[in-house]
Amino acid sequence: MSEIIVAIITGGIALIGTVITVVVANKSVIKLVEYRIEQIEKKIERHSDFSDRILALEKDGNQITRELKKLWEKMDKIQVCEK
Repeated sequence: MSEIIVAIITGGIALIGTVITVVVANKSVIKLVEYRIEQIEKKIERHSDFSDRILALEKDGNQITRELKKLWEKMDKIQVCEK
């Protein structure tokens, strides 16, 4: 009978040790995952800023192209008048 009690106590202690180990390990994994998600969010934010800047550059480039076309047309008109 005492052997059964010893086995139950030993099993209970082993179970408690296992539960504590799992809980501690899960907490550290959760912290690591949260850190990694935060880093990815920062990278996404930087990428979004970069894409916004590219769009602004494209708009500026299109505007410059239109202005150059207008200037070329004016130059062509001036050259036609001079002839």
